[in-house]
Amino acid sequence: KKCKEENKTRRAKNMEDNLTYDRMISHHRNQEDTKESPVSTFTYAFGDRQYEKMTRELETKDNVLRIKVLKVLDNDLKQADKINLALKTSTIYDQLLLCLKEETEVIRILSSSCFVQVTKVGPGREKMVTNSSIREIAKLFDDKVVEIRSNAYNCLLNMAEYREGIESVVDSGIMEDLCDKLIFEKDDFILMLVLKLLRKLLDGCNGTEEALKYPVMMRLVNRLDHKAPEIRELAAVAIAGMSFNEAGKQLAIDQGSIKELCELLEDDFNDVVCAALKALASLAQLKRGKQSIIGKGYLKIIMRLLTHDAMQTRLNAVQLICNLAEDPFARQECIKCLNTLEHLSKDTTYPLVAKYAKIAMNVITWTP
Repeated sequence: KKCKEENKTRRAKNMEDNLTYDRMISHHRNQEDTKESPVSTFTYAFGDRQYEKMTRELETKDNVLRIKVLKVLDNDLKQADKINLALKTSTIYDQLLLCLKEETEVIRILSSSCFVQVTKVGPGREKMVTNSSIREIAKLFDDKVVEIRSNAYNCLLNMAEYREGIESVVDSGIMEDLCDKLIFEKDDFILMLVLKLLRKLLDGCNGTEEALKYPVMMRLVNRLDHKAPEIRELAAVAIAGMSFNEAGKQLAIDQGSIKELCELLEDDFNDVVCAALKALASLAQLKRGKQSIIGKGYLKIIMRLLTHDAMQTRLNAVQLICNLAEDPFARQECIKCLNTLEHLSKDTTYPLVAKYAKIAMNVITWTP
């Protein structure tokens, strides 16, 4: 009996040696008396103390060693578990903050890149808030190296992905810095990051109120004629964000944004047109806004956009018609687009467009 068992084991072992990898896996999975895998004994060099060692190395004055450590760390922090391990087992976060002030460009680039990774996880964002590090990151907005400025904005964009992060960034007082960068930032790519961050901060509880303290609206309006379509789009979206409350709407109208936004309705890029419609739909909630848009003579263009290929553009155009049709003169003009609205209201492909098309028809056909 013992010989039979040994022969059976030997045959199974020989079979395993000749199986392809996928068949070997299937063979092991189908075994009835499977054995548990041994406990993994894999450990990193220095175990959990690897980041303590890196911290000590960053404290030295040997820039060659520090750059080497920062390169390894930047690669490590692309994994969330290593970020958490580094924050829990060492004070490397404080050393990274000090590296941001270094004169050596490579050290500033690598340390700022590390912060981009750190702010992608919850503990890292909490560390930014508790250590009041947001202002330290904001100081990099003035760095002469484009990559460092980019890392600074991406770091705060990661913070602004969550409500608590938005409020922390707003409370840090960087709105004035962003307002200045709308004028002084010469690199188009960085300017796009400025506008993206500004738009996210406007979603915070005090974001719009904080922005209204500075000439942000005027500088956004001045960016609506920028040569880059992405910047025109982002500026229009930011104006829409600032005009969600009445004070923002009044200021946008006072700054002459309606004329610039109406001109964007004939832009060659659909995303720009879509953003302009969104901003105009917000401003058209006020009587002044309605009259100003109608007075510019762009009502026919708006009605023509009801048949645009892009769903979001059609939706924004329908919502703008809803607001404009509350004006008696515009209501008479909008009668011309009733057939188009009726067709949109019966289109089941885009239920949201159909919903607002029905609302627009009710507003246009309303009689006192």
